[in-house]
Amino acid sequence: MSTLYLTRNGSPAQGIAALVMHKPKLVIVIPSYDENHLIKTLESVKESCTEGNIVILPIINYADDDSNEVKSKSDLTFKKVTDWGLKQTNKLIQILPIIVEFPSKKAGVGAARKLGMDEAVRIYEQFDSDGIIVNLDADCQVSKNYVEGLAIHFERNEKSPAASIYYEHPIIDLKEDQAIINYEIHLRYFVEMQRFCSLPYAYQTVGSSMAVRSKAYQKQGGMNKRKAGEDFYFLQKMMLLGHFSEINDICVYPSSRISERVPFGTGRAMLEWKEGNQKIKKSYHPQSFVILKAFLDLIPELFIDRLEVHKNKIPIPVWQFLESMGFHKTLAEIKKKSPSLSVFQRHFYSWLDGFVLMKFVHFSRDNFYPNESLTYCMKWLFENIHKQNSPESLLDALILLRKFDNKGNYNLGFHSY
Repeated sequence: MSTLYLTRNGSPAQGIAALVMHKPKLVIVIPSYDENHLIKTLESVKESCTEGNIVILPIINYADDDSNEVKSKSDLTFKKVTDWGLKQTNKLIQILPIIVEFPSKKAGVGAARKLGMDEAVRIYEQFDSDGIIVNLDADCQVSKNYVEGLAIHFERNEKSPAASIYYEHPIIDLKEDQAIINYEIHLRYFVEMQRFCSLPYAYQTVGSSMAVRSKAYQKQGGMNKRKAGEDFYFLQKMMLLGHFSEINDICVYPSSRISERVPFGTGRAMLEWKEGNQKIKKSYHPQSFVILKAFLDLIPELFIDRLEVHKNKIPIPVWQFLESMGFHKTLAEIKKKSPSLSVFQRHFYSWLDGFVLMKFVHFSRDNFYPNESLTYCMKWLFENIHKQNSPESLLDALILLRKFDNKGNYNLGFHSY
């Protein structure tokens, strides 16, 4: 069955839907490029399958200008996964690999995710089902309750269109894993500071740790084809629907390996660390968030007054950023379509979304408050937000940050307004 989304924006059909005979509880999409660990990931997922009717779509992909070595390896991987999948397929799980060559300009993880997620839509549509589409990566392991926890979460959270799944990078050797400790601290610190500002989209946005309902996926235009950052951009759209949720009683364990495939993210950070770039020892200065919060606290007054009335209350870096973004005009437009404060807040945060937030912290970093060491950031965070002494080491800090994140219960989403 086709839908308006598939007709207008869908990837070419791969013929997979016809192979699925029973309505699945979950469809798990796993993009895989030049990958050595795909079957290990599939085995991890299989071990968590106590629920019935789970479909896994490994998307083995490469670019038309890739080397013959990469293409041959992809063909071999497809054969191995096909053979392995046939041996595993039963009433609990069905593994249906797809191999695809993308034009070099479009090749990348975004295109692979989109192709797989669009195929998941086709699977669900033939059963008239608003099923769950899960994203995982081909170098991950998952907790033993992964599949069951996903199914239970969406059964209990009927209003949630999408969710971020709890993750932890494996840490085996303190010295060897210092880079990933730093990088994961940066990721968690950034979300903590967003929550300090009471931002409605303060959730982790990790591509291997996200899930979405089929109808919501279609409503928001599906996955983008970005070569990197596709997860961030995608989840920002999903958060606008309201009732975004977290799944904290399961865990994904992403690899912390080096990668040259993308311009940023975990693999790139590991590569830069190995090459001597120490920038992941730093993160955004806490003061950037302090001044942003001072501005955000004025939202009720901005709903009533002109922006200029509060110029003396708005920190200079924020004021200069707002001017650079043409916020005077934006504010006027938001007010015109906001009959109440709650509607005003929704429109305001639809403007000041995760993309604009990134622009602001970079503007503040480049012009006022340069990045600070993670040690400094942790000291500020623990002493000012958590009202406790800063941990003695960054590893100790990461362990505590994980505990804070794992508690969940952050619910200042768009549905709160």
